[in-house]
Amino acid sequence: MDRSQLDGIMNTAHKAISVAGYECIETEWNQHDRILRIFVDHANGVDLSACVEANKLLDERAEFETYLPEGSTLEISSPGIERPLRRLADFGKYVGCQINVHLNMKLEGRRRDFGRLLQVSNDGMIVLDTASGEWAFPHAAILKANLVYEWQN
Repeated sequence: MDRSQLDGIMNTAHKAISVAGYECIETEWNQHDRILRIFVDHANGVDLSACVEANKLLDERAEFETYLPEGSTLEISSPGIERPLRRLADFGKYVGCQINVHLNMKLEGRRRDFGRLLQVSNDGMIVLDTASGEWAFPHAAILKANLVYEWQN
């Protein structure tokens, strides 16, 4: 599945689960294992029972089944401590945090990097402070991004 298909799934899933206060924050397709994974969040957190409830809400939407390829598995997951970041607003919530970023193209000689999120502008530009200096790139160029948990000594 390409990113536009996953974004369509994300929007459909969000509509289905938002009635119960859940938010669909990311979708990913594991081709090898044929798993469609949907990451959900809730103001009260996400545990196993929350994943079950979100799954039931998706099951109630007949059109959602059209997104599942034959022989695939739907998996509902909490975002975890290294939560995926997808929407521009998600990045805005985590300014000052460490993140990993993988772009869909090379910019300034690199596709991937890790650093502290310095800035998210309204026009969609994101700035990271990396080991090799500041790196700015458009939100639209992100293939995958996630928080990096910072262990305390």
